[in-house]
Amino acid sequence: MEYILILQLVFIPISMAKYSADGCEWGWVSYRDHCYYFGAKMTVFTEAVVDCDKRNSTLASVWTSSERDFIIDQLWQPIVDRVEFGWMGLYGTSNNNWAWLDSSQVILNLTGMPQEKKDKCGAVRGSGSYAFLDCLTPVGAYFCKRANPMVYTASKLVNYTIPYDQDSIHTAELFERVWPPRLTGMPNSSYHMATVDVVSETGCAYLCSNVPGCRGFELVCFTHLKCNKYSCTLLSGVP
Repeated sequence: MEYILILQLVFIPISMAKYSADGCEWGWVSYRDHCYYFGAKMTVFTEAVVDCDKRNSTLASVWTSSERDFIIDQLWQPIVDRVEFGWMGLYGTSNNNWAWLDSSQVILNLTGMPQEKKDKCGAVRGSGSYAFLDCLTPVGAYFCKRANPMVYTASKLVNYTIPYDQDSIHTAELFERVWPPRLTGMPNSSYHMATVDVVSETGCAYLCSNVPGCRGFELVCFTHLKCNKYSCTLLSGVP
């Protein structure tokens, strides 16, 4: 008895851009499904907000001490070691509360936080400690953050137990992650079929396998929910 194994890959059209192997644009650094950018110029808080917005990102929320250490060790120190402060995305609201610009639900409980929060904004020192400054204070650095999308393309693994006997074909649908790092850009929006919220990659794959014409999907973390929720975009591939 002969066995033939056929792997059919469906390639998704992409828009061209320059990205590193981890899926972030050149000049950005990857960490836990996000891309980070270090801006080394003097800005007040609102100017840093605008600069990050132009880069399709927000001033960074900092969820954990390990993320803070990454910002200091991987972004800050290799580039410049003479800047005292760098803006992060924490600010005081008119109701005298703290909030992250990306709507993160994680608020750090830190010593030294001022009681009067209005007009105060959060910054990180090069030493790794936090500072709470007047938002109009010029600061020499800022950190942008955005979710790094993941793209999966459908493949067909077909087992022919008897050659050319169509009645004996058993098909198992699989999805192969191709972004990052194999593609050179993101799928063109003209191939988006639908976008839904899911809690895992498996949930998105299940939807795609049950929607006629779906040939892949794009998964993006909802930053403000600490990646326990994703935006799942189903992709049609080449029409």
